[in-house]
Amino acid sequence: MKGTDSLVLLGAGVIALAACGIDRGAGNSLETENSVATKILPVDSVLPAWNRPQERSTVATLRFDRFNFPFEQSRRDGRDLALETYSGMPIPFRLVAWDSARASGRIQVRLEGATLAAGAKIRMRWGLEPVVRTDSAAVWTAISDSQRLALTSALVGDFENGSTRTPLQLGTSWYGVPSESTTVATPEVGPDTVGWAGQVLQTTFHADTTKFRYVVVGIDLKGPRSLQNMDSLVLRVRGTGKLSVSFDHLYRGGTGKKAWVHYQLRQNWRRLRIRPSDLLPPNVGVADNVGWEGVRDSVTHLTFLLGGGPDFQVDDVRFHGLDRDDFR
Repeated sequence: MKGTDSLVLLGAGVIALAACGIDRGAGNSLETENSVATKILPVDSVLPAWNRPQERSTVATLRFDRFNFPFEQSRRDGRDLALETYSGMPIPFRLVAWDSARASGRIQVRLEGATLAAGAKIRMRWGLEPVVRTDSAAVWTAISDSQRLALTSALVGDFENGSTRTPLQLGTSWYGVPSESTTVATPEVGPDTVGWAGQVLQTTFHADTTKFRYVVVGIDLKGPRSLQNMDSLVLRVRGTGKLSVSFDHLYRGGTGKKAWVHYQLRQNWRRLRIRPSDLLPPNVGVADNVGWEGVRDSVTHLTFLLGGGPDFQVDDVRFHGLDRDDFR
């Protein structure tokens, strides 16, 4: 045995170093000649309170950065990683993202049976022969659509509780901000009258697009936050005028940088799925548009810029590829 560090996952999946052991062994016929490192992960600290199934399988998300994993010891693509039970049996896992150069990694690992028992532990190994060990299908087998949605997305707002406050653990509510010669009502929750059942967030506004005026409806994400693992932002919108959906990094005073995309609002409800590849390239439209790569690691606000008027409604705003612990 060499070393004195082991990875321990804290209650919400954030990983920290703690005193335990790192096993290192010479390679065998299945491994490279480099040493192989092993860290022990207590399952009780892998799963946050909101992901504690009683009698069913689940999937845990493991997050790694330069403070809890020695990326200089692993391959850039993560193909030297393995997840195992404490007794050495392979555990299905999915490599969501792994970039040793950026010291950033994210893994989804299936937990079931004995690995969900109190006091259970799993092993993470690296330095193995670089082959494909991931199996996305096995990770999600027999996981219901509703459970998978809860594990792989973060609801920003569906407004069914009648509140403008986000269900994310941020303590923030949706707001409206006018600019020069514009007006916007404070966003409020009310029933939709155009065919979409339930409660929606709505506001009225006026902003003269011929003079490049706009208003903002947005929510403070209490960042800066890294959204680099976001698959997409999904929402439903309706109204009149122009809509720009923007991922912002705002400094004090309201200035900052953004990545955004533009739409024309319609009177009927429209479902938007916005992927990073849909956002405009840097410097298109305005100088502070830095593109997704320029803002994805430091997003502070999600904003809707509205031009024209007079009405705007939005519902079912959800990040996919992230979960609620990305917004703790």
